[in-house]
Amino acid sequence: MMDEPLGALDKKLRDSLQREIKHLHNNLGITVIYVTHDQEEAMVMSDRVCLMNEGRIEQIGSPSDLYFRPKSIFAADFLGESNLFAGKVVSQAAEGMTIERADGVAVSGICDAQVSNGETVHYMIRPENIRVSLDKGSEENLTGGKLKETIMIGQLTKYFLELADESELVATTLTGSQKDSLQDGDQVYFGWSTSDARIMLGS
Repeated sequence: MMDEPLGALDKKLRDSLQREIKHLHNNLGITVIYVTHDQEEAMVMSDRVCLMNEGRIEQIGSPSDLYFRPKSIFAADFLGESNLFAGKVVSQAAEGMTIERADGVAVSGICDAQVSNGETVHYMIRPENIRVSLDKGSEENLTGGKLKETIMIGQLTKYFLELADESELVATTLTGSQKDSLQDGDQVYFGWSTSDARIMLGS
């Protein structure tokens, strides 16, 4: 067992030692239980992650499973950045489930749980799975609003969309020429695929 062995190190040294520990683990072929409160470190170091909340297991799976297919609101919100909002189920089909937000906007996603029409659920879409555009485009899910704020973080740019009910959605893209074509205050559209969105139960 390794209990937060890199917690006191600076980021550059920590990143280097994470790779070294992974190489040792692979070469020795042994099982290592690695305890950490750092979400990024858990994703980097693990073949399987056991996510715990107040002493209770929330979800066990690969880093990809927990990040892209969370089974609870806690898992969706804890690992990485996410857009989360509630809605009521209006229809279900083989290709996905459609819910309606409080503002009347309908969006579709994938749900693994047994849910009835009319039931309140939660919807998650990761910022990096959202396309930002001045036109509507052809995405399966689309919502429009005012571009409230743009923040460039080196190679990534964050776009904050203000919806009609004054709630926000966040999109993240690689910094590039698109940043110059979008201005704060513009009316823009956020679009994404049904397969990239997850729907889950929870209060």
